[in-house]
Amino acid sequence: MSRIPQPMPSLENPGHYEDVFDTTNYTENGCMRPIDEFAPRANLKKLFKNKMISSKEHNKLQEFSQHYIVEQDAVLDYVRHMEELKATSSIKAAEREKEKAQTKMQSFEDYHWSELISNNGITKLTVPKLKLYIEKYGLSKVGKKADTIERIKAHYYLHVHRGTNMSELNQTSVRSTLSDYSSSDDDDEVLRVLDTDTCSSSEEEIDLIPTYTETRSGRQAGSFVSLCRN
Repeated sequence: MSRIPQPMPSLENPGHYEDVFDTTNYTENGCMRPIDEFAPRANLKKLFKNKMISSKEHNKLQEFSQHYIVEQDAVLDYVRHMEELKATSSIKAAEREKEKAQTKMQSFEDYHWSELISNNGITKLTVPKLKLYIEKYGLSKVGKKADTIERIKAHYYLHVHRGTNMSELNQTSVRSTLSDYSSSDDDDEVLRVLDTDTCSSSEEEIDLIPTYTETRSGRQAGSFVSLCRN
């Protein structure tokens, strides 16, 4: 059982296709007809991609129109449409390359990280820009962009701006950054770790802070503890 024949333009009735029962799947030489043999748009795309037709080549537009039985104005409009898409794509590609070049020239100090993190503007930064922070503090680069953002937030709140409310951080993401947590500050003010969930009336409660301990196998196990100040 043969497949349904591809549409074939009618030479006797321009603008229409032959009846399906009068259409064959084979050429005059008995070979199978090529895919999209008489599909105007598909063939026009192929010619344009191979730079074999343009809106300024009126002779080629006319030849295409006559061969595929399509109005020449419609062919011209579609070629112009593809030219506009190509021009837009080229502009965007140039802008991306320009942005990449600017990013390479920028450094960690060129960004207001505290403002970006507090206003959640960090989510709008590209991965190469986020890496400026990651590389500055030697954090892990493993994971997707969302993981990188949470890792930066965790490091910022734990090291750069201590005492900030940790509730806006995803606890699971914070736990994933515990391997990056290694305080080198000598003046960290932690008076004691509570065994209960609340502080006494004479103490000021500080938000949950992630801590870690090293297991026998060398891995790091994390947990959250409440810190209170007398």
